[in-house]
Amino acid sequence: MSFKTILVPLSGGPEDWRCLDAAYRVAKDHGAHVTALFVEVDPEEAMAAMAATGFYFSQSYLETLEQANEARREGPRRIFDSWRAAHEMGAADAMSSPGDVTAELVISSGATARRDRALVADLVVCPIAPNNALDDAPAIADALFDAGRPVLAVPTDTALADMAGAPVAIAWDGSREAARALALSLPILRRARELVLLHVGADSKDLPMVEVEAFLARHLLDARSVLLPTDRDTAETLLDAAGKIGASLLVMGAYSHSRAREFVFGGVTRHMLSHAGIPLFLSH
Repeated sequence: MSFKTILVPLSGGPEDWRCLDAAYRVAKDHGAHVTALFVEVDPEEAMAAMAATGFYFSQSYLETLEQANEARREGPRRIFDSWRAAHEMGAADAMSSPGDVTAELVISSGATARRDRALVADLVVCPIAPNNALDDAPAIADALFDAGRPVLAVPTDTALADMAGAPVAIAWDGSREAARALALSLPILRRARELVLLHVGADSKDLPMVEVEAFLARHLLDARSVLLPTDRDTAETLLDAAGKIGASLLVMGAYSHSRAREFVFGGVTRHMLSHAGIPLFLSH
């Protein structure tokens, strides 16, 4: 099992480079192909939507929208070209040896482009920034909910470290989402120096932590468990514990409750996407 196709949605902002760099670190370990995707506004679709509300736009306005799109493409193109040159990567259609990393830039105006591309990706790499929750990160939501793909969420001020030199933390609560995140992250976990299972509360009688350790051991991965107290907010407890062990990554299930319930009551996922200082591996 490995990651062979990695999708990186681009925005044209400075966070693009950090996400592309994180994608390269993973791709290098798996000989993967990186698809950088920039989704632009379709001028004709935008005008049709506005016309339905009673507005009318001239042909010159359509041309203005198309010119604006062309200008917005320059940022993603420049960042992508610089990134690919820095790592001496081949193009998607270039001859390459097994294990080489290849990359391509795709520019699309399709309304479902992010979801469609995520459906045929093993991993989606997205940025997270302080005070941004999932509702402010459509690329993460598209990957997790619409495409059902795992997400590597990278803080804008923290690079993805070499996991061979640092522990990886795994948040475990016995949920379906946590189990899925654990299974899907196995290709990344194999690179970790150490795996630490973090569980808030007493050890479960239904599935003791030793059983989770045994699951990983059968995949030739050693892990140790840490039981954390319940006297604080769960998200803060997990982030503090990950920080204390010097984790380079935190693996966790996303949105164990419904999105609507977590939107109203907060939730661990929303807190993580607002406050995490290390990359997160998320799966729903």
